[in-house]
Amino acid sequence: GVNGVVLITTKKGGANQGIQFGVSTSMSTTAKRYDLLSSQDFLTGVTSSGGNAAAINRGGSTDWQDEIFRTGISQNYNLGFGGAKAANNYRVSLGYDDQNGTIENSSLARLTGRLNASQSIFKNKIKFDLALTASNVKNKYAPVSDNAGFQGSLVGAAIAANPTNPVRNADGTFYSIGERNPASMLEYIDDSDNIKRYLANISGTWTIIKGLDYKATLGLDNSNSKRETWYDPRLTTFGDGTNIRGLNINSVSGNGRGTEQNIELQSTLIENTLTYNVAVAGNPLTALIGTSYQKFKFNSYNRIGYITNTPNVLEKSLTSFQKQFPVFGDSSVAELQSFFTRLNYSINDKYLITGTLRSDGSSKFGANNKYAYFPAVAVKWRIMNESFMPENKFDDLSIRLNYGLTGNQEYPGGAALAVTQRQLDGSQRELNAANPNIRWETTTQYGIGLDYALLNGRLSGTIDYFNKNTKDLLFLQDYAQPAAFERRWTNLDGNVINKGLEFGLNLQAVQKEKFNWDVAYNMTFIDNTVENFGNTNVITGDIHGQGLSGAYVQLIRNGSPLASFNLPTFSGYDANGFAIYPNDAAFILQGSALPKFNAGLTNNFTFGKWNASFFLNASTGFYIYNNTANALFTKGSLKNARNVTYEIASSVENALNPPEVSTRFLEKGDFLRLSNANLGYTFDVTNMKTFKSLRVSLSGQNLFLITNYSGLDPEVNTNKARNSVPSRGIDYTAYPSARTFTFGLNAGF
Repeated sequence: GVNGVVLITTKKGGANQGIQFGVSTSMSTTAKRYDLLSSQDFLTGVTSSGGNAAAINRGGSTDWQDEIFRTGISQNYNLGFGGAKAANNYRVSLGYDDQNGTIENSSLARLTGRLNASQSIFKNKIKFDLALTASNVKNKYAPVSDNAGFQGSLVGAAIAANPTNPVRNADGTFYSIGERNPASMLEYIDDSDNIKRYLANISGTWTIIKGLDYKATLGLDNSNSKRETWYDPRLTTFGDGTNIRGLNINSVSGNGRGTEQNIELQSTLIENTLTYNVAVAGNPLTALIGTSYQKFKFNSYNRIGYITNTPNVLEKSLTSFQKQFPVFGDSSVAELQSFFTRLNYSINDKYLITGTLRSDGSSKFGANNKYAYFPAVAVKWRIMNESFMPENKFDDLSIRLNYGLTGNQEYPGGAALAVTQRQLDGSQRELNAANPNIRWETTTQYGIGLDYALLNGRLSGTIDYFNKNTKDLLFLQDYAQPAAFERRWTNLDGNVINKGLEFGLNLQAVQKEKFNWDVAYNMTFIDNTVENFGNTNVITGDIHGQGLSGAYVQLIRNGSPLASFNLPTFSGYDANGFAIYPNDAAFILQGSALPKFNAGLTNNFTFGKWNASFFLNASTGFYIYNNTANALFTKGSLKNARNVTYEIASSVENALNPPEVSTRFLEKGDFLRLSNANLGYTFDVTNMKTFKSLRVSLSGQNLFLITNYSGLDPEVNTNKARNSVPSRGIDYTAYPSARTFTFGLNAGF
């Protein structure tokens, strides 16, 4: 109930369920690549931009995108077995995923086991439910990051690399002259983790008397992760800006470095509910009261070693380094206590009423505001059941009204307290100052909706108006120096309002004996505005690249949407190829990264034993800032022997034109995507002795994309937060989206 509830339902055992086995194989490729210059066109472009092509011609012809991108082959296996009797049921399953990404060295291997069981005793007076899940995930990471300076991480280094550079020297060593060799980054950076997670949910339900049930639930969630990252000393010209608790260990060249990060997460849930179902005046009434307690523990400890004992040799053990930082880490504990009640009442199947009230208390908040109250009420009027409605016109016609409050406590535990951190040089650094008055972030929502169905249910849909008003936003506030402290968590003045219309439509277009066609369509019109914010301006959306230190592109300001872009207007080039910025290059708001319109269309077909489906989705009315183009794709980059796209090479831009932040790199993100298509065949197993069921399928994801955005994908969101203020809609050398084809086989025995 705090900031929404997610319910996860897993398969349970059933009678004669037997063995189920599924296997699938997927092939993924990059859906789009950058249109970069070939080696010969690159040399021509360098010359035309005023550079010295002869000086930077290394004689090679390398497609660096081919060096880092690949076809990723993935496999998935699932084995399950279940059964049921009158008083119990069970299901056991085991799954294994082996996924390989479209960038070299990126992969995931996951092993998951599940047990779901229930047992009734004392003539079903008492029922126990058990759900156990254990998983082991091993990730291997390519060196792709959100912030890697003007040279970029692996993707940035590859798209900017000189295409005349060979991959290796004649002696087999990696070629490098003062710039990053993407192939060496893949070879000499080893980054992987191992995550073990265990979840258990145990509940018991006691039917005290008819209609009165007491349920107790215990939930446990425990995960441990260990991530090791090794930088080989042969990784030349590499510095990633690493600063650990006041000590800079930026450079890897000639030294080598190893890091070990350990994280432990624990969550405990204890919940008790009492539910009463009774008839009042002949109408069903359900009443529920309950309590909930959750405890969250976080603990991290890390180790770092640098400077190898043996020059140019990396041993993947921290004891092999000459210098080691002492073990350091952080920990926090947060508790959440809730009391809640809910009432559902239906009158003559015409008027349905639901009311809830929650009292939630969190140890994250200051002493003055630990608890908050969140009421909600919803009413539905089924007009079709009224006597004045004509018969056989509607299968459903209802009006819904709702109003309610929800709370958000998602910010670091202990952040309301004064917290200092010991630096590795022995000094103390204040992380945040105490704020005993910090309180719950609260969203008030109200709306009205219409449900309808006619033509014997073949046509149905919904129309909804919603209005969400969020206040007391949790915010890490920076204070102008000199001040008593640098920053502290606080509640921002003002409101963030989301309002709009949602439409849903379901149509059984064709219903025949051997052919069916079902259509589902939904669309949302949404408007986002910040109100009552005063004269405060909060900046975010850091931009990275050479000459762009301190640059930003987004602003939170009164009367504008969140994630609004604040930029000078670019109006083309003058006769000398230099950018023109009207109004003295004044910064003005230029649209938002939040879409104003979203839509989805699903079509499902069945023809005999064949079935097919496809899903299209679209978004419009939003913008993307192309930080990749700002940092890498300019004539100046080409003059300085960094590769660019053909569009840039043919532009009239002067190679001396500075790549200032502006609307030159702000693009519309409108798109239409075929997100998924599926074709399957279900075999007739009537005369098969081995199989109880058998199905094969072929599916594709991200099959085509229609957009004017020049980057790889408009649905991109590189993390460019500033001072913990989130950004949105910024693209900087992000991991490319994949196009995936999957063949699957599912069988029951």
